[in-house]
Amino acid sequence: AIQTLFGARDAVSDVLITKDHSILTASVDGSIREYDIRRGLMVEDAVSPEFGVVGLSSSSHDRDDCIVASCLGSKVLMIERGCGEVVASF
Repeated sequence: AIQTLFGARDAVSDVLITKDHSILTASVDGSIREYDIRRGLMVEDAVSPEFGVVGLSSSSHDRDDCIVASCLGSKVLMIERGCGEVVASF
């Protein structure tokens, strides 16, 4: 292993690499984690602890300021990366 990313308390269900060299992970424990590889930091947002997060996507090809999270329980959330706030819920 080149590098091991710690933090997930359950299975990691999706991984998203961003243009700004961060790695985002979705976990069945209901959290989205952002690993800043350059600075060695990890930020965790517990967005859906009752359901779990199963998939991630960027909001667009040109911008990485929001992510779309697909959650168990038929929830889809648009989350602002900078503050972790849910912008929209479907």
